Amino acid sequence: MLNLVVENSSGIPLVMEGLHGNTSDQTSFGQTIDDYVERWQNNGQPICWVADSALYTEETIGKISGRHYWITRVPSKLTAVQELLLQVQPEHMQFFTEEKLKNYRYQKVCNSYGGVRQEWMVVFSEAGYKRDVHSLKKRYLKKSSEEHQDFIKLCKKVFSCKQDAEKAWEQFSKKCQYLSIEDLNFQQVKGFKKPGKPPKGAQKQTIGYRITGCPLTKLTHYEQLRQKQGKFVIASNDTAQRWGNGHKLLAYKGQSNVEKGFRFLKDKAFLADSFFVKKPERLEAILMIMALSLMVYAALERELRKNLQQEKEFVLDQTKKETQKPTMKWIFEFFRGIHCLWVNQEQPMLILNMNEMHTKVIRLLGQEVRKYYLLE
Repeated sequence: MLNLVVENSSGIPLVMEGLHGNTSDQTSFGQTIDDYVERWQNNGQPICWVADSALYTEETIGKISGRHYWITRVPSKLTAVQELLLQVQPEHMQFFTEEKLKNYRYQKVCNSYGGVRQEWMVVFSEAGYKRDVHSLKKRYLKKSSEEHQDFIKLCKKVFSCKQDAEKAWEQFSKKCQYLSIEDLNFQQVKGFKKPGKPPKGAQKQTIGYRITGCPLTKLTHYEQLRQKQGKFVIASNDTAQRWGNGHKLLAYKGQSNVEKGFRFLKDKAFLADSFFVKKPERLEAILMIMALSLMVYAALERELRKNLQQEKEFVLDQTKKETQKPTMKWIFEFFRGIHCLWVNQEQPMLILNMNEMHTKVIRLLGQEVRKYYLLE
């Protein structure tokens, strides 16, 4: 496992820590933060930690709240979160002022957890709601159909006594989440106990019990689940509003920079799956090299994008469309095929296969890069 801390705006890695495969995020996050603070000088500026819901434990937030700010998602398994998701309705929520968040709404709630005073912000996403409801319908239809088939099979069974039928029903009802059974009855099954042709004048007797009922979809349960879709809860100990509500949501969404870093490290170009090392020290050395590569990659990408925007320039992406946000992976691929030609010491070295876009990228990356391509 790998713990990775990156700078918020550009994803430049600040901390890389190799962990044992059985390490829990809930226990490792607090220690990683402590180690970072001991080694990093921040000129007295407050640090705000943004992480997923694994950060939200009583121990971790209690440990870091006195020294740092934090923004995280509250685990949805908490009862208080489930109640909020059901109670807070989108029509009563406020819109964010940021243009990037025009499809989001929010409602703030003061709370305290683990002895830490904090603000919870219930966030509703219109796109997330449509996506979640679509998934909910598919899941509900599939699960209710499966439970309906299981109920039909249960109804076909004949139990030797009523107690056995009741016990089987009790076991089934505990697992039944998507169906409700109306008019439940334990019906007597009449017949002859002995096989073969019954004697003349013989009367049918009760030979067992069968379960009967009318299966219905739990519409109330479905409606409760539907009302929770598209919502999540963000928590922060910034109760003095040092950062605005929109800034907190954007910071939380900025975790994609970490995910982008992990995608970079998992890229096939690294050939990481082809290495086999026995010692943990060697594995940590490989992780360090990969993290340094990520640092160079992220720093170059940040520099190029920043200069493109400042100078109002564009480069072509893979689809030949102009962009100010190219990925360095594409830039590296675009620079394939550039060669140095050095005939002898009397003649200057030549850079071959350079075109206008190559020159623009090199110029925007700064003097240290330009000198290697003889563009000084």
